[in-house]
Formats: sequence, structure tokens, C-alpha cells
Amino acid sequence: MGNPNLTSILPDRPPAAVSGSGEPTAIDRVVGRCDAVRGEQGGGHMSEWKVVLEAAPVAMVLLDEELKIRAANAVARSLGIAVSPGPTAESFSAICRCIDPIAAPSMADPLHAWLRALASGAGAPETREFRIGWGTADSGGGTSTFSVVGTPVSREGESGVLVAFTDVGPLRALEDRVREQSALLATSNDAICVVELTGVIQFWNRGAERLYGWMSADAVGKEAADVVFGGSRPMWLNVQRLVLEEGYWDGELLQCHRNGQQLMIEARVSLAKDASGKPRSVVMMTSDLTERKHLERQLMRAQRLESLGTMACGIAHDLNNVLTPVQMVVDLLRPSVAGSDGERFLELLNRSARRGADIIKQLLLFGRGLETSRAEMDLSYLIKETVKILRETFPKSIQVSAELPETLWPVIGDITQLHQVLLNLCVNARDAMPRGGTLTLSLENVRLDLRASRLIAESKPGRYVVVQVADTGTGISPEVMERIFDPFFTTKPLGIGTGLGLSTVQGIVRNHGGFVQVVTQMGVGTRFRIHLAVGGEPPRELAPAPVLVETGGQDRLVLVVDDEDVIRELLKSALERAGYRVLTASDGAEAISIFGRHQTEIAGVVIDMMMPYIDGATAIAMFRKTRPSVSVVAISGLPNQRDEAEKAGGGRVSFLLKPFVVRDLVGELGRRLLVDGAAGPGEGETPDPKAG
Repeated sequence: MGNPNLTSILPDRPPAAVSGSGEPTAIDRVVGRCDAVRGEQGGGHMSEWKVVLEAAPVAMVLLDEELKIRAANAVARSLGIAVSPGPTAESFSAICRCIDPIAAPSMADPLHAWLRALASGAGAPETREFRIGWGTADSGGGTSTFSVVGTPVSREGESGVLVAFTDVGPLRALEDRVREQSALLATSNDAICVVELTGVIQFWNRGAERLYGWMSADAVGKEAADVVFGGSRPMWLNVQRLVLEEGYWDGELLQCHRNGQQLMIEARVSLAKDASGKPRSVVMMTSDLTERKHLERQLMRAQRLESLGTMACGIAHDLNNVLTPVQMVVDLLRPSVAGSDGERFLELLNRSARRGADIIKQLLLFGRGLETSRAEMDLSYLIKETVKILRETFPKSIQVSAELPETLWPVIGDITQLHQVLLNLCVNARDAMPRGGTLTLSLENVRLDLRASRLIAESKPGRYVVVQVADTGTGISPEVMERIFDPFFTTKPLGIGTGLGLSTVQGIVRNHGGFVQVVTQMGVGTRFRIHLAVGGEPPRELAPAPVLVETGGQDRLVLVVDDEDVIRELLKSALERAGYRVLTASDGAEAISIFGRHQTEIAGVVIDMMMPYIDGATAIAMFRKTRPSVSVVAISGLPNQRDEAEKAGGGRVSFLLKPFVVRDLVGELGRRLLVDGAAGPGEGETPDPKAG
């Protein structure tokens, strides 16, 4: 290689480089300018080539076969690529080095290996990308990704390579960021779609596929009004208008799944603009609120029913206080009217009072205030007995059938109450099929996991036996469905139904640790699914019915405590007729005071549990502290206060649920005195001097 000036070996026409998009690159423009110059100058004036190379907007370097730098334009020199004449020419590898983080240091430098192949004539012109570190310690430098165009050149026996390289590092970094953002959008749990101002969907991520049921290939290119809004174009136009006016909008929308199911959506919609600030498209991010809204409605309904239950218990207590004097008066008047028309009238009065008491029991069942006796049972027997009754009593136009599994988990419950649940549901099903139909009672074992239980208010993970009552009747409308468990709500004519049937059903099921689900469709039918919890120990068995002890009062002293004047006076009269002496108190504070003055005389106490100032439980605890052997009969309109009374009295307390008759009161007090051994007031006891 005798002549170091390789400008003489430039090719007659350097090959053009083309970008990946098919558009001419900066090299193309340089080569085009070279062709024009060569055409003007007849192909001979190399000085014009130097002018073109110098003015090129990309770094261009001419290397000899040994990859020594023979020429470099202004852009290349700005990168620290210096040109030294003759034998002192610097090697290109000293200025630019390929950085390959994967390759081992011992491997050949792929950039320079490629350039050597081109300089020796073994390679064809092409474009490659390399991660290059450029510059020297003196000139500074940096590291970036370069698009390198290598063109072999040869003339008069000498060869080399013309290298043009462009810094594409910022572009690649931008592309990486775009790919990362695209991946983030694609994998987001939120549904994201981009919609042109014309309403056509441009982008549809995987979250949108999951939420709406449309695959990206199906959704892109379609109208957003058809895909997202179920064909409601005005709804889409309204959202678009709000976004165009404000630039951003968020709120809740009613949208549609591909299968037609309605979705409650939380939407965040923003306006995307181009570089000039003109609106270009609408970006919509949506989250599914359907399940959350469903749970909120269930929670609100449960809270409403809980409040109604509390109110029902309070009403039941007051009504029991009203009915108690009625039944006691009936009992007290019987001897006076025996054998006359008055006895018949008293019996009518007694029946009405008992009917009122039954309604109160239903209220207490709804409010979970009724204590029952439970045992382990096989629900298959209950279903078979119920089906037998229904087939005998229901119209022949209603076909009654049962579907029972071979094996069934046992449940713990009150068979009488569960039988009432079935009858209430079956009667409602009969009324929903005035022209006949099919009524099916079935049982199945179901296991709820944590995920499933979260979707159902009042449910817990675990095993359940599901009792299903399904009919082919008229179904329940959404308006009625919201209120079916409300007490006193009924769709039946006035005087036909009390509106306590389904509220009682729900109260009983809740009291058994279960819950009720309803699936209905207008014109198709309704399915009530009663979930009864499986497992656990049977609850405490209630005390057996008291053995009434017909014994006279024997002139023993009894303290009667009740804040209701009428009840207090009737209790006093009834006990005095039975041979007791009676002291009365209108509240707990007065009762404690009286008991302190007569503690050695008082044999027993009859006390109401719910009173102002000091309640029955507190008063009972004080009585027992003063005199542990005193007999106590607690009375209340709420059965769940039995436990409070027994806890206050150390377990030795009798309990009467209002309303009751005189015979029950006298018998229970006599039995309590007999059990406690109160043969004589204060016998063998030493009163506590600090009490009272």
C-alpha cells in the first residue's frame, strides 16, 4: 500500500444505505449529492467528494485495509476521531471500540472484525447496529448505540472501507420506553382503550379483554359505542363531549360485557393531544365495580334488616308487656265466670292473646331473639316429610318432587323451625304458580372457599348443606326483590298475609348460622337456597319445661319488681291469691333498697329484666350477694335475656317469657323455692353485713 491518500480509491458510485422504514437515510442523501457532483464534474474531481463528505450530517470515516483513519469529516472529528497523515495515521480501533456486555473479553471485537472483512473486499455493503464507546482520554467521548453503514472501496489495487455512523441511542432508548409503557398498559389490571375522535377503537389492552370479553383483534377498529356501551351511541357522545370540554372526566358508568351482562364501571377518561395541541384521541381507563356494588347493596340490606331486627325485638318486648296482663286477667277471671257466657268470651279473648303472642314470636325469630332447642339431624327426613304434606295439600296442578343425594352432611338445628322455613317457602311458591307448575325441593353438600364467601354477605368459608326450594312460577321483580325480607312487607292483598313469612325465614336461618340466596327471573321461576352451616358442637340444650308445683304460698314473703304498673299489680294479686305475702318495687334501685330492709324475710323474688335505672341482672347480682340462697324468677319479653339472668344469679335462676298465665307463674315460683330449699326465710344463713 504505497499511496496513503485513499481518496483516490473511492468507488465510482458508493452503494446507498436504506433505513428499515424504506426511506432514504442521511447516507443516501450524501451519496445522491456525490452522484450529482460526479455527473457535473465528469467523475474526476475528488475535491468535490471531500466537500460533500465534510458537509455530511452524519459521521463519515475513510479507513484503509488496516483500519487506519485516512479521512474523517467534521461530525466524525467532533466525536474525537483525529486524522494523522501518512504512516502515523491512527487506528480506528483506538478511537471506537465495540461494547458487548455479553461477550467475553477474549472474543474478537465484532465491529472491527466486520470492518476488516469489508476493507479486504470479503463483505458486501450493509448496515449494522453496535454499542460503541468512542473518543480518547484527551478528546473526551461517550457511549451510545450507533447505526453503522460499511461500504467497501477499492481502486488502483488499493482497498478500504467507507464508514458512516449515526447515533441512534436516544431513539433506541425512546423505543425501549415505549415498549415498557406498552407492556405496562397491556398487563394492567385496569381496562385501557384508546378511541379516535370518530369513535373507533385504536388500542385495547388485556385488562379490557378480561373485563369486556372482547379480544383485541375483535375490538380494535370497531365503534366504542357498540363494544363498550352496548350500542348506545348517545352515551359515548356524552362522555366524549365532557372530555373535550374539560380535558378529563371520571365517574361511574353503566357499560356492557360482550355477552350482554351489564357492568357497573368506574371510568377515568382523558383527552390525548398531538404535538400541536390539537385533540387526537380519548384514553379511557376503567375498573369493574359490579361485584363491589353488589356487596355494598347486600351490606346495606343486611344493615337495614339488622336495624329492623333490633326494632322488632323492642316492639316484641313492648307487645309482650301489653299481652301479659291480658292473659293474666283471663286466668284470674276464670273462676268468677265458670259456667256462664263470660267463660266463652274469656276463651275468645285468650285465643286472640295467644295469636298475638305467636306473631310476636315471629318477630323475635326475625330479630334473632328467640332461643331454641337444637340437635343433630339429617335433613333428608325433613324434606321427605315436607314433600308428603305438600302432595296431600297442594293443588294437583302443582307437581312436587324431591332431589336427595346419597350422602349428606349432618347439621345442627331446630327441626320445628326448619320445618317452618320449608313450609313458608313452599306456600309462597304455590302462590307464585296459580296455573300450576313444578315445585322441587333438593339438598346438596357445598363447600365455600374464602373467595366465594367474600361475594356473599353474612357468609363465612366452610361446609354447608344447601336446602333449595325451586318453583316455575311468575318470578320476583327487581323492585320487590329489594324488600322481600323486610318485616310486614307483602304483595298479597290486605288481610291475606302478614308480611312476616320471609322475614321469619331469614331470622331462623341466621339463627342457625346460615344465610339465604335468591335467584329469580320473571316468567321463569324462583330458587331459594338456604345455606345451613355444618360442624361445630351442638349449642347448650335449653332447660326442660318446668314441672309446675301446685303448692300454696304458705304465707311466705315475695318481692315483685316490674316497671309496668299493670303487670306489677296483677302479679301481686295472683301471688296473694296463691297464699303469698307480696312486696312490690317499680325499678331495680327500689327493689335493692326493699330487699336490704327485709332480706331475712324475703323467700323469693319475681323480677323483670328490662327496667330503668338499674336493670334486672344488676339487681339479681345484688340479691345473691346479700343472700345467696334467695329464690329468683326472672321475667322478660325477650327470650335471649335468659342467659343474662342465669349469669347474674350464678345459674340458679328460673326464667319466664312474657306473656304467661298465672298458673305458669305460681308453678315456676313454687318449683324454684322447692329446688333452692327455701323452707323458711333466712334459715341457716348469716347475712352479709356489707351488703344492702
